[in-house]
Amino acid sequence: MTPKGPETLDLDHAATSPLDPAVLEEMLPYLRSESANPSSVHAPGVRARAAVERARERVLEAVAGGAGRGGTVTFTSGGTEANNLAVLGFVRARRTDRVVVSAVEHPSVRNPAAVAAEEAGVPCVATPTDPAGSLDLDRFAEALGEKTTFVALIHGQNETGVVQPIAAAARAVRALAPRAHLHVDAIQSFGKVPIDDVAAVADSIAVSGHKIHGPKGIGALVRFGGRAPVPLVFGGGQEAGVRSGTENVPGIVGFGAAASRAAAALSATTPALAALAARVVAAFDALDGAVVLGRDAAERLPSIVAAAVAGVRGEVLQHHLEEEGIVVGTGSACASSKTELSPTYAALGLNEAEARSVIRVGLSRHTAAADVDRFAAALPRAVARVRELVG
Repeated sequence: MTPKGPETLDLDHAATSPLDPAVLEEMLPYLRSESANPSSVHAPGVRARAAVERARERVLEAVAGGAGRGGTVTFTSGGTEANNLAVLGFVRARRTDRVVVSAVEHPSVRNPAAVAAEEAGVPCVATPTDPAGSLDLDRFAEALGEKTTFVALIHGQNETGVVQPIAAAARAVRALAPRAHLHVDAIQSFGKVPIDDVAAVADSIAVSGHKIHGPKGIGALVRFGGRAPVPLVFGGGQEAGVRSGTENVPGIVGFGAAASRAAAALSATTPALAALAARVVAAFDALDGAVVLGRDAAERLPSIVAAAVAGVRGEVLQHHLEEEGIVVGTGSACASSKTELSPTYAALGLNEAEARSVIRVGLSRHTAAADVDRFAAALPRAVARVRELVG
């Protein structure tokens, strides 16, 4: 008989989070008996439509209720599509003299921003950060102009956890580019920290279900007034014509349930995660040659701790931790090719060896203190083994 290994501990919740059993319970009827198309006018279709609209209300309340703003929720296949819809859709909707983003955007913003700018025949300006990974507001302001009509910024950075100063950036946008649409990628921060200040100033926000213990394959673009984006998907005119295609009713219902549960738990979640993150940081600080990324930033997500560990390769350390039953993420050292350094790490001044040494711990409200203690005990053993292997 093969001996049973240690129970797997998932500390990669920044990549995805496990489905909450209570969310699954709300989804089950729409996976079983309530299978009608929500565009149908018969009774089962009307019930499906009602479930979609109830979920839309729940997502909007979770995203923007604290900011006291109404808005429009367009369901998409996930956060990536929501970001693509915002960037391509809003740039195509209005002429602009440039597309402005930060140097630490997720590829689902960075890549379509480059495409949109090329289509429009204008520059895509990626404004830098300070060494801690926070947006350099002076350089950001310099990038704006009166004819600029689109700006996109990430809120909680997915590789470092650094929270960007969206409220201050928005003030600069309103003063220097008053016609600009400000889109915010809040996919990592939603459900982990309050985003009321973001919802109060953004023109649109992207969120995702599977980052908050909801199902995969569902996200939303939440927009507040103004012109709708040019659609990326054409067809039967669902989602008010902005995103055609038969709605994913089970996924939408699950997203609504997960959003409500995340919002209800948020006041307890944020400080609990902060306490756990401090213990993860302490575990890295106890290592010789480990540097926590973004630790000098004014604010970081309590759900992400990433560190460069000297003398190791992140993916090798990942495998050694996995031998102890612990799953963590690695830093994305390369973008589209094996020779290209992650723009986020480049913005922080990391060289290629440092970038390749990064591991990322992703926490969620399902993470316990005992889980972090287990990681803290295993980390130095795994690092020692890796360093011994490389001499």
